[in-house]
Order: sequence, then structure tokens, then C-alpha cells
Amino acid sequence: MTPGASVPSAIVFGDGCRLQWVGTAAESVERDWATADVLYNLQKTMPASVWETSVLEGIVITIPEVTTLMEGMSIEGRPLNDVNQVNDIAEAYRMLGRSIRDDAFAMTKEQMDAFNAVLERHEILDPGRFRLDGTQVRSPGGEVSLLDGSSHFAPHPGDDAAQLKRIWDEGSAQIERIDDPVERAFALFAFIVYNQFYYNGNKRTAKFMMNGVLMSNGINAVNPTSRTREGYYSALDVLFREADATPIINYLAGQSKRYRSGDVVA
Repeated sequence: MTPGASVPSAIVFGDGCRLQWVGTAAESVERDWATADVLYNLQKTMPASVWETSVLEGIVITIPEVTTLMEGMSIEGRPLNDVNQVNDIAEAYRMLGRSIRDDAFAMTKEQMDAFNAVLERHEILDPGRFRLDGTQVRSPGGEVSLLDGSSHFAPHPGDDAAQLKRIWDEGSAQIERIDDPVERAFALFAFIVYNQFYYNGNKRTAKFMMNGVLMSNGINAVNPTSRTREGYYSALDVLFREADATPIINYLAGQSKRYRSGDVVA
């Protein structure tokens, strides 16, 4: 290795799978906020965050319409499935806020299942369950389309998702040992997305788990945005093709907003 070069960080799981990253911008993320501040910032930006998440899912909706739904009122002219999905995303944000407020967030499978169950309750037959974990769906799933039209195949779940459960146990234990909470959160995001634990909603589930780690350590939530989707999908493409999390970690660090007195300033 070249003198002064960064030493790769990595997690190893399953049958020799290795997910690594090197020289990331994670250290640039602003930290050391009080819990009350990160909760205030989450609440203040929640309509925009719900909108951004919805748009990245291909839903056509406006921020005023999102705000109306979040206030418990109905909107006209939008497909019911889209409305349900927006409401589910909003509920997942509320769940995240409650878990931080009550000091109840944990980097566990149970927490992750709970987020997926809310996000996918109107989308799939078995929300909140790993692929083939006693599910009605009997296909292994885990296929992801890449930018060039080819596919990435996530690890086979095994009988009753035994392989996926083993991968989660092995990988999450290593991620828990990462000292820096930002690097830990971003590595968790990459790990969940790469392994496609669920039939659907893996990126959204990974985002809420990542933000749980960030916020419980006094760091503001981070969200991929529609205006930077090209960089987002390009970084994910590298993650799937090369098991290299460096680009997606750098992308997430770049999405971290700067706050001053509760206002987003950048």
C-alpha cells in the first residue's frame, strides 16, 4: 500500500462475502447535537423528507399534498396506492422520532423488521419478514436491476431465511464495533441494501436504520434527495457490482445538512 494511503475498512459475512470502504468523507458530517435538537430538526424537515422519499419511489406528489396527508386530511387525483405509500413513509418517520425521543432505538433485527413492516404494509404480502422467513411468497427474491440492465443477486435466504439471519448476525456484530457513529450508520445502510433482506423496501428500511444510529448519537438525519438521484443510483451501482461502499458512504456524507439554531442552512 502507498505510504499515507487509507487502510480499507470491511465487514465479512456469509460465505466469504466482503463489503469494504476506504478514505470516505464520513468525518465531515456535523455532530454533537442534543437529542432535543435532532428531534426538532427531524420534525421541521419531515414533510420535505417524506416528499423526497416518495419521489425517489416514483410517486408523483407535491409537498403541499404531503403536508395535507400528514395532517390527516385527504387529497384528490392521486392513486390510492401512492397515497398509502406516502402515509406509510410518514408513519415510519414518526416511528423513528418516537424511538429517539423514548431512547428506544436499537440496531437490531427486530427494529429493522418494524420499520419494514410499516413501510411495506400496503405493498407486499409479508412486510417485516426476511425473504423466505415463513413468508407466503416462496421465491428467494433478492434480484436488483443495475444501470446497464444487468442484475445483482443478493445472497440466497436459505431455508426459513437461515442464511440471511446468519448474515445479519455476523455483519451487524461487526458494524456495532465501528467506533465512529457516522461510519457505523453509513456502513449499516450499505450492508442492508447490499444484502436485500426483504422482498421490497430495502433502501427505505436501511435509511431509517441508518438515521436511528445517527440521531441516537446526536447527529441529524440524512436523506437521499431527488435532485441528486443520479449520484445516488451510481453509488448504489458500484455497491452492488463491486461490494465497494466507498461511493455510497461519500454520497450520504454529502447529503448531511448543516443546521444553525434549528434552521437548515445548507
